[in-house]
Amino acid sequence: MSANLIKIYSLNLGVHRNNKRVWIESKKINETALSHDMSYKIVYDLEKKSISLTKGNERSITLRKNGRGVIDLNNSYISQIFSGFNQVVVKIHTDSIIIEPLREEINQAKAHSKANSTEPTFLEVFAGGGTLIQSLKDSGLKPIGAIELEDKYIENAEVNTPNMFTYCGDLAKLDVNLLPKADIVSGGIPCEGYSASQLGINKKEEHPTGSLGFYFLKIIDAIRPAMVLIEEVPNFGSSAMIAMVRYVLTSMGYKISEQLLIGTDYGSLTKRKRYVMVASIKDTFSFNKMKTTKCTKTIAGILEVPIEQRDWLNKDNSKTIAYSLRKEQEHIRKGDGFRLARTKIDDNCVATITKGYYKNRLTDPILIHPNIPDTFSWFTPRELARINGLPDSFILPNVKGTAGEIIGQGVCYEVFNNLGKAICDTFTKTEDSGLEEFANNTLYSSKQMQAFSKGLLFT
Repeated sequence: MSANLIKIYSLNLGVHRNNKRVWIESKKINETALSHDMSYKIVYDLEKKSISLTKGNERSITLRKNGRGVIDLNNSYISQIFSGFNQVVVKIHTDSIIIEPLREEINQAKAHSKANSTEPTFLEVFAGGGTLIQSLKDSGLKPIGAIELEDKYIENAEVNTPNMFTYCGDLAKLDVNLLPKADIVSGGIPCEGYSASQLGINKKEEHPTGSLGFYFLKIIDAIRPAMVLIEEVPNFGSSAMIAMVRYVLTSMGYKISEQLLIGTDYGSLTKRKRYVMVASIKDTFSFNKMKTTKCTKTIAGILEVPIEQRDWLNKDNSKTIAYSLRKEQEHIRKGDGFRLARTKIDDNCVATITKGYYKNRLTDPILIHPNIPDTFSWFTPRELARINGLPDSFILPNVKGTAGEIIGQGVCYEVFNNLGKAICDTFTKTEDSGLEEFANNTLYSSKQMQAFSKGLLFT
């Protein structure tokens, strides 16, 4: 065991005479045992990928006029030990100096090793009731884990995707070492602090959910996936949180792509807008891979209950409708924008469904009778699911309110199924030159590198 550690710093490897070079220049060298005779001996450990400098008379230390000691290492052993690496970490102890590969570069190699998975897996954070899981699963990605605070939501995801690891609890208390080592980590960071309805009440990061992005990044750091997918409300794209996420993911070696995606551009009945980030350790992801298409559906085609069998509400039999109609007229007189989200039987584009659909929010889509003015009917949970593009095979909870919450806070299926297919395509391509550099290093055996390509080494 080395004596007291007095300084650690990262160092860029240089090149001199076709070999890698380690140049250490620090006053802290004067506080080590090596400074007694201004010399040292060197031990190379190829297996551990480390170099140890201890007291000895093999090599001399140069002392500059400014008081800094200089140690210059430049030979083929340095090149062999640090093949494939650009940076090292120097640990100065009172009795020795240890030089090792920078842990961050090892972690990035770990992410690169997952980029050619033949069956890309994903872990969903903030999973809700599983709508994003369903969208990505149907695109060809394999779900292996989900994280969610609310048990009533995660139970629905578990029913739709059995045999999947799940964690239900506070993300701040999660032991990230228990998580499966997925190729992709996806997440829709809770949007309460970024939704338009909240911006007049709290600043974005002051909302209680504002810290969750930090814990999401902790998961990324622990797993080091080949790709990160983040989806959120549009306002999230200009928040302080996403600025931090951009910086952190870029420092981890990921290439960032961002886009605002709209449901109706991908054949959906809903014009739901979502900010989306795809961070890839491989090539920069292109949203142009996604195929836009016009919606060919209408509300008539998604109805579960026929017009003549529906419950119809008007100002005479519903206080909510009566109140909303009055408020609408007041807003019209004032020139304000509030309107009931009247949805006609032949519409092929409807308003966005929100989490509080069954709390009588009249800005959510509500069906208007085709022949009787100002007469309305709420959509059933299955109809809401169809509006968001979810297949009828997607199981919904029996409690109507919970079903509405799952759909309202979920994603537009057509958009993310399309995105999932584009992501799948990136995993079938040959890795770029960045991985070749890691593949050529001697940190791992050929057997381990073969396991890398299958995503098995770090399981």
